[in-house]
Amino acid sequence: MKIINRRYRILDVIESDSTGEVYHAVDLMTRDRNVRLKLFTKEYSKSDRIRKYIDDFLTWTTIIHPNICESYAFGILKSIDNKPVGRHQYFYTTEFYDKDERVNYNDLTRDEIYTAIFDLCRAVQYIHFKGMTYGYLNFDNVLFLRSKDGLTVKLNDFAYICQYKDISGYSPTQINTFMAPESIWYEQFNSSADLYSLGVLIYLIYYQGSADYDAIGRLDEVVGENPLTSTLKKSNK
Repeated sequence: MKIINRRYRILDVIESDSTGEVYHAVDLMTRDRNVRLKLFTKEYSKSDRIRKYIDDFLTWTTIIHPNICESYAFGILKSIDNKPVGRHQYFYTTEFYDKDERVNYNDLTRDEIYTAIFDLCRAVQYIHFKGMTYGYLNFDNVLFLRSKDGLTVKLNDFAYICQYKDISGYSPTQINTFMAPESIWYEQFNSSADLYSLGVLIYLIYYQGSADYDAIGRLDEVVGENPLTSTLKKSNK
């Protein structure tokens, strides 16, 4: 496979998961822009999950911020190497980044730590300004990219976040570490839940290897049960 829909030239396979394959591609219609192209499997393309992409992808393309990976295009696979295909598969493209530039937060210098915290706060503020929530702020979805120009911090694109729970190999333990109690128990995602997750991220980034993960899990013991979760529990009895 070399060219998809007479527009995207495939250069390499980046990764694959239970929902499809991600390719490094070049968009021939936008001055050879490098992109990440996710081609969903036939099974996932027929699932109810795809409705979210159909309904919301255009909104995701309006999220333009230096600290959030951009979503570019969503469509149906029509041709491969200029030959029509009969199978029903969807794909989307997003901003490309070099995975070799990705570094662990424990390897950040003190100045980079301050940059990372500032950039994360800017990204979350922008998302909330747009009237949206992110939902899964954790180290799976924060990209620390170090190049010759310095450190850049980006959140994964919203197209990826939409399938995050469906991707095989995700860690429920890590998700729960970062998620607010109401999000874990009742899947209620709002700006307050994002701020809870942001606070956990900032704590772990700032203290790096000396951070106490167990302390986060003991928050209810330290400050008492979250009033909101207490109310939700009573209303669900």
